[in-house]
Amino acid sequence: MKKIIAFSLLHHTAEDTFEKVNRRKLLLGSVLMATYLYDRQKLVI
Repeated sequence: MKKIIAFSLLHHTAEDTFEKVNRRKLLLGSVLMATYLYDRQKLVI
């Protein structure tokens, strides 16, 4: 747990704001996660 907290504190800064997010990377990541979860759900059913 200590490593996770340290990573969070070092990885993000006050300058990390939503306005600076790369829209294309956000959308591609969302599609990837949605596809993965959909495929995973099909295997369970």
